[in-house]
Amino acid sequence: MAAGPSKTIKRIAAIEDDSHLVEETWKRMGRDIAAIIIIGVLVWCFCSTMRTAIEYSSTFLFEPFHSQVSTKAVQYGIVSPEEANILSKHELEIINKINPPEYAAFTLMITLVLGGLIRGAIIKHPSWTKYEGDGAGQSIQYFIDTYQQPLEGANPVKDRYESETFLGAAKRIVMTILTVGTGGSGGIEGPVIPVGENLGSGVSKLLRIFEPNDLRVLQMAGISAALCSLLNTPFAAAVFAGEIVFTDRIIYRTLFYSLIASVVAYYMNNHFLHFEPMFSVQAGYPGYSFAGYVSASVIAILVSMPTGLGLKYIFEHINKFLSFIPIGARAAFGAMCAGLISLSLWHFLAIEPRHTLGMGEETLKELIIGTDPMLEIWWILLLLVAAKLMTTGFTLMSGGSAGLLIPATFMGGLSGAGIYELLHEYAATFTFVPEIDLFIIAGIASALVSIIEVPLATMALMIELFGAHYAAPAVVATVVSHLFVKRMRLY
Repeated sequence: MAAGPSKTIKRIAAIEDDSHLVEETWKRMGRDIAAIIIIGVLVWCFCSTMRTAIEYSSTFLFEPFHSQVSTKAVQYGIVSPEEANILSKHELEIINKINPPEYAAFTLMITLVLGGLIRGAIIKHPSWTKYEGDGAGQSIQYFIDTYQQPLEGANPVKDRYESETFLGAAKRIVMTILTVGTGGSGGIEGPVIPVGENLGSGVSKLLRIFEPNDLRVLQMAGISAALCSLLNTPFAAAVFAGEIVFTDRIIYRTLFYSLIASVVAYYMNNHFLHFEPMFSVQAGYPGYSFAGYVSASVIAILVSMPTGLGLKYIFEHINKFLSFIPIGARAAFGAMCAGLISLSLWHFLAIEPRHTLGMGEETLKELIIGTDPMLEIWWILLLLVAAKLMTTGFTLMSGGSAGLLIPATFMGGLSGAGIYELLHEYAATFTFVPEIDLFIIAGIASALVSIIEVPLATMALMIELFGAHYAAPAVVATVVSHLFVKRMRLY
């Protein structure tokens, strides 16, 4: 997901953790809980503001293409006129007066390049240099540094307070809006990790907390609240925060306090934003056949291979390709390449840019609900996976402030659906093929494990997002993928 400390260093930190020896006095506990509630509210405000800004800008950039899709899809023979009419029923209210459809491609490309140019100019300033990329690795490093023994004239807690906290969170949000909000491909769950860590450290600094164990609690609480603000899954967010920091370890003290922060963000989401679930899946059968579990295992292997190996090698080659571009122009060039890939698919195949740029959440929702006929064609689904991989690579490797969580779910879900549609078309006599939802969920789980390496958080996320009826196949896909990618050394 990000650079940051190695797994060995993270494990050493987990081994050295002595939070189980902390004396939880009522005064100390009350102070920490009060601080966590403040952090939860503050983080929610920052993350919700960023998400809203990106959603509005994405609507401005992508909706004009959506208004043309029916005509172009019929013209290229992708869908029938009857299916095109189905598409038109689900069109949102567009903003043609502001961004006319005939100028949509020009507007998108100009916005992408302009956002890249601004980012390239900003990161040249010394105070902005570290805000290139998603920043998650740096935040994890801040956390791990608190385990260092204080040296003469130095203290890891004081050193953290000398770095930017509240200002750092604001700068990270600006860079993320300039990346994803201008059309870049990627998720925003990665960049909110430094937003949460910065705000957690900032509150700790204001309260003049100098105990490393308590600083770590507030840092982790900030990360957990940030993830829950976007995913609306309190338990998965807390486990996710613990796994990306410690790797293969869970520290109970930080986990339990993180759960409080997650619940605060969850409360704010549901009482002030009336947050809708990211995905809505109809309840499946409580008991799957043996073929269903076999299918989940096969999908896990088939999806882990291209997502894990493909992302690793394609990102490496894109990074080498972009390394010859001057730093100031690299972001703009990467954005231009992503835009050209997306607009080429639009011009030749009537595939809307919102499927290959931006966050990609809407594509997954439409895939699961089944409202877009184009997402029922196996080769288009697999083509979208390859295109999303490329556009995300150009966005991230050129220094964009974006993450891999949502792109991973996108690639996994569409890969699983593509395999299902392929079997459905060419192996219709195979009566053992389960429903498509199982393929989508198994694909998402295996992609998350192979790309981000958070198996426990993946299982928790699948259950919280899709419901307990999909727990068993999600667990099977997660376990198989984890064992498979470890054997292939993809991590």
